[in-house]
Amino acid sequence: MAAVLLAGVFLPLAEWAAHLERELVAMGPLAPVAFIAAYVAVSVLMVPMALLLTLLAGAAFGVAGGVAVMVPATALAASAAFVTSRHLLRLHVEQALRNHPRLAGVDRMVGRNALAVVALTRLNPAIPFGVQNYFFGLTDVRYVPYLIATVLATLPGTFLNIILGAAGRAALEGKF
Repeated sequence: MAAVLLAGVFLPLAEWAAHLERELVAMGPLAPVAFIAAYVAVSVLMVPMALLLTLLAGAAFGVAGGVAVMVPATALAASAAFVTSRHLLRLHVEQALRNHPRLAGVDRMVGRNALAVVALTRLNPAIPFGVQNYFFGLTDVRYVPYLIATVLATLPGTFLNIILGAAGRAALEGKF
């Protein structure tokens, strides 16, 4: 919060917000699609901007619009990294696990308890979202439970950050 307040004092956030709004208005109905594509690219490349983009979604689209943009953005970003990891590296992990029966047992346990393991991991802010996406692709977790747990467990934090972004915009406009 202190960093956000300091940024508001020392950075031209109002100008940046106005510029972002002009760009989004110019995109018309493609603005949410462009925003989702940017979020997916940032997440898959593990550029540490996901939080900033979630705040921007609230500022740019409001609370309801921000949620409508961020839920599919989160699902698509998580899916892209998971599927990439699964198809490029899972076979190597399975081969390595043949020589480590205890680790193979942990892998099976994670797969059997995917909803709980993924949801609880998502609630832990110490492990970055992008790292989790690639990690779960390496495990025995099936895609559908992974996606369900991801969407449900990221909703509270996403909603909070969207509200903060919308409130920040309201504050910049003097409507707060």
